[in-house]
Amino acid sequence: MKVGVIISPWGTSPDTKAKVGGLAVYAKTLPNVVAVDSGYYGPTEKDLEVFKKWITEHKVDRVVFASCRPRLFKEAYKHAAIDVGINKYLIEVVDISELCSAEAGSELIAEKAKILLRAAVNRVTSLEEIKIQKIPVEQSALVIGGGLVGMEAATRLADMGFAVHIVEKQPFMGGKTPQLGTCFPSMDCGNCIAPFEGELHRRCMYRSPVTNEHNVHVHTLSELKKLVGVIGNFRAIIEKQPRYIDEEKCIGCEKCMELCKGEAPNEFDLGLSTRKAVYIPSNQSLPRIPYMDLEHCENPEELAKACPVGAIEL
Repeated sequence: MKVGVIISPWGTSPDTKAKVGGLAVYAKTLPNVVAVDSGYYGPTEKDLEVFKKWITEHKVDRVVFASCRPRLFKEAYKHAAIDVGINKYLIEVVDISELCSAEAGSELIAEKAKILLRAAVNRVTSLEEIKIQKIPVEQSALVIGGGLVGMEAATRLADMGFAVHIVEKQPFMGGKTPQLGTCFPSMDCGNCIAPFEGELHRRCMYRSPVTNEHNVHVHTLSELKKLVGVIGNFRAIIEKQPRYIDEEKCIGCEKCMELCKGEAPNEFDLGLSTRKAVYIPSNQSLPRIPYMDLEHCENPEELAKACPVGAIEL
């Protein structure tokens, strides 16, 4: 294990140079440190080439980079290290900018810098190399929750070419959003959705692209029961409760809602009114397919016979 330490000066004053020199001398006494450099390293191409040459010459396999605000360009140095064969996860960055604001000759600040440097060297020696692996990924995604955020995520994933499955435990999409009256700051109704990229106007939830995307598959009345597999290849087990109305057959005539005799407290307005046992919460609800609350429905067989397309399945 060979650790290289770079202490880049943050100024040109004699006091700063003295502090950097003292820190460089101290770094040479630390375990596993085989090379120390106290030259200036910035984010320019020339500095990066000097950095790569220094690594090659001293044959170090781990690097500690100490400077004033080094995180501004640490990614550039990590990629430079990759070019010369060092894993980017074996580079430790330590910010010793406290020295910039310290009073001249402050021994406490100098001692703190040594502690920071020693901690960084100890940490980099304990780091393990992480290799980058290319894993084939199944071009599909599972979105848990069919609220406004879930619908947005599903649409964006579908636009990228993924087959998307939305799992929503309620009979209808949208979550709490359809129950909101107005939303700050635009004061639009809760059913309004902000424009997607390329759109110039807001739109109501019932016109969401989710219902028109051929890549989006909506599973209402469903819950995720088990998720197994590895990155790129997961398998989900979903438990789906019956809707009692076939979404493929239903034509939205709402005859079943008209003939339904049962009632129950209306969840949409938190029980302030009642709803029928076969219902759609609002005219903005998705999907536009009624749900049969079989527990409160008093005439399900009659409704099944009355359906003109035979969509009710008890």
